[in-house]
Amino acid sequence: LLMGLIKQNKRSLAAQQQWREAAQRDSLTGVMNRAAFDTYFQHAWKDAARHEKPLSLLLLDLDGFKPINDTLGHAIGDVVLQDFAHCLQKAARTSDTVARLGGDEFVIICPELGDLNHIRDFCDRLFAQIARITVPHNPDLIVGASVGIATFPRDANTPSTLLERADAAMYHAKRN
Repeated sequence: LLMGLIKQNKRSLAAQQQWREAAQRDSLTGVMNRAAFDTYFQHAWKDAARHEKPLSLLLLDLDGFKPINDTLGHAIGDVVLQDFAHCLQKAARTSDTVARLGGDEFVIICPELGDLNHIRDFCDRLFAQIARITVPHNPDLIVGASVGIATFPRDANTPSTLLERADAAMYHAKRN
């Protein structure tokens, strides 16, 4: 009886762990969701500030995503979002965290990435991955993205300001 209770308890704990992990993931793309991002970003910020290390935030938005959904349908749009998330994860370093904030907006938290040459190299890898995305039923359609980058401590002294600066940089990139 005792062994049965122990096994049942282990299964229950495993199920709880799976539930917790699922609650932190975006159900469509599998990357971290907005709520989990908010918590993780605060921890990453505190760690960077405590150890006086840089922290970069890359905010990305798919260019021309609305027409994909409007003309090809949401199922195709979902595939594009999944491919986009996969590209971001593939380009990211093991220390980086990819999250979907909502819609077609994603973020990458990059601890200890502050040197402009390293950021440029990272973005080159990122855009090389994004260039490989093909749209089902319309392979001639090119998927692009706009990215805004902000880095602690150079660009901001609070987490909310860092996010605001990355957002402003992304919209500046989108306009241009």
